[in-house]
Amino acid sequence: MRSLASDQLSKSFRRDALAQVDKFQNEIDKNVQEFNKDEYVTFISKLKIFMDATDVRLNTYKTEINSLKHQQQLLQKDLEYSQSIIDLYKSQTTATQ
Repeated sequence: MRSLASDQLSKSFRRDALAQVDKFQNEIDKNVQEFNKDEYVTFISKLKIFMDATDVRLNTYKTEINSLKHQQQLLQKDLEYSQSIIDLYKSQTTATQ
C-alpha cells in the first residue's frame, strides 16, 4: 500500500516536472525568437530556482521512500515475531492436551 503511494507520488512528481519542462521549453523557444538579454537572465534565474526546488522535492521524496521502506522492514519483523509467539503458544497448548 505504501509502495502504491510512493508510485503515485513519483508519478505526480514526474507529471509536474514534465509540465514545468514544457513550460520552460516554450519560454526558451519564445526567447530565441525575440532575444532580450534581461529577459534571458531572468529566465535563467527562474530555471535555476526551479531546478533547486526540484532537487529539494526529489530528495524529500527519496527520504520519505527510505523511511517507508524502513517502517515496512520493522513491521515485517514485528509480524514474524508475533507469528513465532503464536506458533509457540499453539505448540504448547497442543502438547498439554
